Amino acid sequence: MNSSDFNRETVDASLREFSTSRTSGNANLPIPPDLERFLGLLSKTGVACYSWAVMRELIEAKLVNVVDEFHEKNGFVEQKCKRNFEKRKSDLIELLRGFEMPPFTLQRLAEVLIHSEEQYKLTHKLMNGIEKLLSVTGTLPICSDFEIVYVEDIGDVIRLEPAESPKSNHLTKIENGCEDLMELSPAQEYQNTNAHNNIQEDQSQAEVSNQMQIDF
Repeated sequence: MNSSDFNRETVDASLREFSTSRTSGNANLPIPPDLERFLGLLSKTGVACYSWAVMRELIEAKLVNVVDEFHEKNGFVEQKCKRNFEKRKSDLIELLRGFEMPPFTLQRLAEVLIHSEEQYKLTHKLMNGIEKLLSVTGTLPICSDFEIVYVEDIGDVIRLEPAESPKSNHLTKIENGCEDLMELSPAQEYQNTNAHNNIQEDQSQAEVSNQMQIDF
């Protein structure tokens, strides 16, 4: 899929088709390339911009794929809780499905699922990390006024454009963790995305540290 075919409408259609297929019983449906690309965008921005019901199906599919691949490659060591691999996997799915809105650790969760092999070597440690990210209570709003654009030298970005905001050439405001990006240059978009990532990471670390500790 080229850049012009990867936009708000095509991603929405692909998410809905994928979600419908999974909920109709095709749980082992491979994740299509455009949705893998969307997960990459999600890991950079952390902006929840589609129905959580359809996003959750994608994240669950990716989670299952990643932990299954880790299990096959690295095996599994049961921890003190005495849960075997399948039990731990089902517990992670239950935690994910317990959210009625996206967890505010969404960006970090997507990042871990995409770059798991760069950050973890053992299956139980990967699952511990995911469990911590899903053991939070804070959630994100769904940002509905947006577009997905490709910026040369940066890649895919989400540009939020509230209908009532006047056009300007700078970051107009940050509300509920969503940046309103209006006519930004590539350099400004890059800087603001990094700022958003830092805010999300700080919030994630703060709340996760207050949750129940899980043995590594």
